[in-house]
Amino acid sequence: MATAFTLAELEASVSFVNSVMSQDSDLECLPIKPAQKLYQAQKTGVLFCKLLNRVRRGTVPCSRIHKQVRNIHQALENQKLVLEGTQQLGIDVHNVTAEDLWSGKEYLVLEVLWKIVRVGLLSRVNVENHPNLVLLRRSNENWPRFVKLSAEELLIRWVNYQLRHTFYRGPEMTDFNHSLKDSVIYSYLFTQLSPQRCSLSPLDEEDLFVRAKKILSMAELIGCNKYITPHELVKGNPRLNLAFLANLFHCRPGLEFHATDMESARLIEELNTAHVRCRLVEEERNLLMEVRREMSGELKDVRKKLEESLKEMEILKRRALGLEDENKYLTDVDEAVRRLKAENSLLQIQLTDSKAVEDDSQATIANQEITIDSLKKEKEALVKEYEEKINELENKISATTRKQTKIVLQKEAIMHERDLLKRKHDKCQAELKRLQAQIDRRQRHVHQLRQLFKYFISDKGLAEKLYGNLDTTSLQSRNGKSKVTKFCQEGGWYLRETAPQIFLLKDNFLFVFDREEEDAPLLVLRLDQATVNKQEHCVLQLKFSQKEFSYHIKVSPASYVKDLQQELEVAADWWTERQRTSPCSRFKEIVQSNMLTSGGNRRKLNLRQTSLITADV
Repeated sequence: MATAFTLAELEASVSFVNSVMSQDSDLECLPIKPAQKLYQAQKTGVLFCKLLNRVRRGTVPCSRIHKQVRNIHQALENQKLVLEGTQQLGIDVHNVTAEDLWSGKEYLVLEVLWKIVRVGLLSRVNVENHPNLVLLRRSNENWPRFVKLSAEELLIRWVNYQLRHTFYRGPEMTDFNHSLKDSVIYSYLFTQLSPQRCSLSPLDEEDLFVRAKKILSMAELIGCNKYITPHELVKGNPRLNLAFLANLFHCRPGLEFHATDMESARLIEELNTAHVRCRLVEEERNLLMEVRREMSGELKDVRKKLEESLKEMEILKRRALGLEDENKYLTDVDEAVRRLKAENSLLQIQLTDSKAVEDDSQATIANQEITIDSLKKEKEALVKEYEEKINELENKISATTRKQTKIVLQKEAIMHERDLLKRKHDKCQAELKRLQAQIDRRQRHVHQLRQLFKYFISDKGLAEKLYGNLDTTSLQSRNGKSKVTKFCQEGGWYLRETAPQIFLLKDNFLFVFDREEEDAPLLVLRLDQATVNKQEHCVLQLKFSQKEFSYHIKVSPASYVKDLQQELEVAADWWTERQRTSPCSRFKEIVQSNMLTSGGNRRKLNLRQTSLITADV
């Protein structure tokens, strides 16, 4: 079952018509652009008649073609000549009628046109027109079978013959669709036919569509880019691949004999002699067929006249017998009857003539009515199409007007929004400058406060100012963070010198005692100045980067290491956040009252006013 025709196949067929019939002055419809105008251009039948004669001369007698079609009858006669011509070319169009072509049924018109184009492209793909095709004959193949090969089989053999002379090692070409989809065969074929202008660079592309575009670009370089598009090449369209390869074969056959191949030259000479004889036999056959047609026509006329003569003889015999019988009895009555019969026959002849005239008149009237109806329908269709186009244009104009209005409003809104954003941007810039100045000021205050901590205060002295007595009982009862953590582990400045000690965690301070009854701690550590690191063998390292020393705590059991590290880090974070956010913290009061009272301290820090420390830490 034949597949539907695509737009690319329609354009390829129309391109063939435009190129072949471009010099014909009788066809005013050429060139056909766009391709969809083909259905209207072929309606009179003149285009296809001329195309058939161009494919094979004398297919349609020029004397029978109505070149100036004045009515539907002449158009239908031309379409009948088209169908007769296609049958002479061996094209099967049994499902197509002249009325189908005249009415422009798209699928049937394209089917007839494609079959004509196919014959035109493949008519010269044979040994008679290209004797070098004998190179494609296999060693075990006899001549009669080789000569009877179809043009499609010859094209496939030609492609495989060219591939055997390249570095191609893939499967041979077997059809015109699946074998050519990936363009690999085309790449090697073009490289073989034109190595100066073509190469295998398209095979570097993974995308089949890009590869197909490069293949057609190479075909254009050698003047063979016709009938196919990259999309149809990737899809594997068998019709367009066949047309493309046939055109490529006509442009660059690439079949050459070597001077030493004497046997092939002798075979070509014999083949040419055989073809000459076949041509002579074909001409004699055509002459005999023409004589036969003429003789059959004359024989039909003779038979018709003989039948009429026999009928007249029968009538005369019957009359003679009647006259002989009646002559014996009624000579006068016979004479009267004879006159009446003669008058009756004359009246019958007149009646028959009048009926024939009446039938011709009715047929003419019916044909004129059909023509009038078709013209009315065409007029109504044109009026309807004109009204639809007017309505469409009005709708487009109104839509364009609405779009322009909308664009103007959007532009005004965008301008207004841009002004608002610009004002907001200016405000944000001013606020950013103000905040940046405040940040700079507070950073200076923090730096000065850190200098105070570095030069003038020890961790133990700061803890005494905050909590008073530093024994274990007082520390657990004084103000500060509600939770006080007490734990016993081994600790020391070096890992190898750790000893059992008592640790008390209060706010940001870690107090170290040798015994629980001691009045003062052995060591006070500030956690906000330390980094808590986990070491091997269940050891926590408190590293003080500013003071450049470390303190080690050996923890047991091992499961308690992670919890203790977390508690120490949380205590440092809580202290830092509190001192930053609390404007009336006890720590700030102690700094103001105890550390800035000395003029020497202020000079050492280059502080002229104590009010600089009043900012939040």
